Amino acid sequence: MVLNRQKRISQFKNDFINNLTHELKTPIFASSILYKIIKEKRHDFSGKELDHYLSLLEKENHLLKNKVEKC
Repeated sequence: MVLNRQKRISQFKNDFINNLTHELKTPIFASSILYKIIKEKRHDFSGKELDHYLSLLEKENHLLKNKVEKC
């Protein structure tokens, strides 16, 4: 009985950590991709396109900030 409870708690902890890691990695990955696009292609973009990508980057950083604050 105690062993089963410990196993469930351990599994819950592992699932929580895996979920949290995924939730944090997603906006980090998206921000990284957007940064690379902007850095490599910045001279090819019009002002409007650059503003669009910077807006997406800002949005991903905001999402990441909110997720970290909730932890």
